[in-house]
Amino acid sequence: MRHTLRLKIAGTAAALILTANGLNAQNQTIASKGQRVPPEVSAEKSYEVMAEIYAAHLKALPDYQIQLGFGTLEQANEIMSQFQSIRENDSLFYPTKELKLTFESPTYRVRLQFFADRIEAEKAFADLRTLFPSSILLKPGSRTIN
Repeated sequence: MRHTLRLKIAGTAAALILTANGLNAQNQTIASKGQRVPPEVSAEKSYEVMAEIYAAHLKALPDYQIQLGFGTLEQANEIMSQFQSIRENDSLFYPTKELKLTFESPTYRVRLQFFADRIEAEKAFADLRTLFPSSILLKPGSRTIN
């Protein structure tokens, strides 16, 4: 019994075919852009191919972000609560955007993510800059496999 998972990457489809018999290299086949990898290819190599496909998929996703502020954990929590209180009072205040708290030594950073393109990000940045004076528009390319 085989399961098929299709990923759409930058307008092209890559199909990964995995068997239900486990991650056994003899029973595993991968199809990518119409090419078949022989079953004797190791499972490690198959994972590398899947990781490359996933990384390409992440690069194709929009990844403009706006950093609303940074500082200690208390300062970051204050920024997040300020943003969420505005969102609670105004249902149109970026309802589909995720607010994320990250730690990059030595500070915590509060980011609003992800915007589809630079125009959308620039418009949002102009609006948010008045409410969050220390906000900055981050350059794309910040998505990684974690």
